[in-house]
Amino acid sequence: MKEYDLVVVGAGPAGCTAAGLVAAQGFNVVVLEKKDKPGYSPCAGYVSAMDYPVYLDKKVVEQQIESMSIHRPSGKTQSHPIRGFNVDRRGFDQALAGYAGEMGARMLFDSELSSVSGGDVILSDGRIIQGKVVLGADGVFSKTAACMGQRNDYVSSIQYHMSGCVVSTDVNEIFFDIDYAPGCYVWVFPSGEDKARVGLALRMHLAQSSPKDYLDSFIKQHQDFFPSARIDYISGGAIPVGGLHARLVYGNILLVGDAAGLADPITGGGISYGLLSARLAARVICEALEGNKVSSHLKRYDKLMNRVLGPRFMKASFKRKILDSIINNMDLESNLELIWPTYKRYWSE
Repeated sequence: MKEYDLVVVGAGPAGCTAAGLVAAQGFNVVVLEKKDKPGYSPCAGYVSAMDYPVYLDKKVVEQQIESMSIHRPSGKTQSHPIRGFNVDRRGFDQALAGYAGEMGARMLFDSELSSVSGGDVILSDGRIIQGKVVLGADGVFSKTAACMGQRNDYVSSIQYHMSGCVVSTDVNEIFFDIDYAPGCYVWVFPSGEDKARVGLALRMHLAQSSPKDYLDSFIKQHQDFFPSARIDYISGGAIPVGGLHARLVYGNILLVGDAAGLADPITGGGISYGLLSARLAARVICEALEGNKVSSHLKRYDKLMNRVLGPRFMKASFKRKILDSIINNMDLESNLELIWPTYKRYWSE
């Protein structure tokens, strides 16, 4: 049986980025993806300009974003400068998978993980793939993380991909209102001249109805954005909000991206953190494989992640507890600058 230097579970942005970076150094890498192709995500698709991969073609960029408009419960709207891109998530994920393949990684689709123990990765069809290092990049409900005793706290989301919208093509719109998104927010992210991804996430223990009912109600009450809009297709799923896992390395097994809890507990944004974790993991993995010191060197990844992202995620997790306790718009309005990271108060308290 062939043993790979690295087995990556999950062909999302974090998994494919790490796979490509390690394969580019001449190591034998295989990527296992349970679906028939990459690109299934409830994500709204914003990537900051600083984090967009330099080796990735911009053809998957749908809109360049210059600002974020915050619609407060009081009705007041505030604009905050940001710089980044709204990407076609299917195209973005598939482009990163293409990059991994071009660098030499083997891509195996329709390959669902059943369990992992040490270097043995056991698939649901009985196949066993062996690896010196295993990288869990299999999302919010990561089976790799579950095998290590880790599970994510999450919110539930739904997203409509719509045409016929009236949107500013360089502005991402965020709406805070307990009546539409208790425990979270609604987003309207432009994806074309008259197109947008319109979605929301909910803390289900605060919700009185389904995510679809909340989103339909929001659209009905905001016809200035959707006077003749139609739904092209629907996506949705879970978004991790529990924060960075306390431990990311288990012997020769590492966790990255959503599998590591790397989505912001307040914003839900995870692409940038996933890409960062992939780059750091790839660096440590290459060092470990080059020096033939897998058992000892991989622990550096835990230390790196906690140093780079630990304080940020500790703050965001604290803010998540505040947001989870808010049950009316009056309290949401008065605490919004404390819990949303584009405000200075978020960082000072």
